[in-house]
Amino acid sequence: DFDSRYYMIKLVLPTCACVAFSFTAFALRVSDLLGRLTVVVPAAIALSALQGYVVASDIPAVAYMAPITYIVVLSYIFQLLITLESSLLRFW
Repeated sequence: DFDSRYYMIKLVLPTCACVAFSFTAFALRVSDLLGRLTVVVPAAIALSALQGYVVASDIPAVAYMAPITYIVVLSYIFQLLITLESSLLRFW
């Protein structure tokens, strides 16, 4: 019995909020590396903790990638790209 509303509230919405919070680093000046990383790194840690807790405890283990797994993977990719851009843009 899969209740999609439960996973939307417990995993998808907080994940989107963490990634959206990371996007606020783009509002800071490019030269403000410390400020950008102060936004991005805690968001990445919160995302990892949230998904580690929810995925480990609530999502059943299956042999294939469920649609919710794609959301988890995409959020990590977005978070990685935001972190790399915030870190490396200063050097260009």
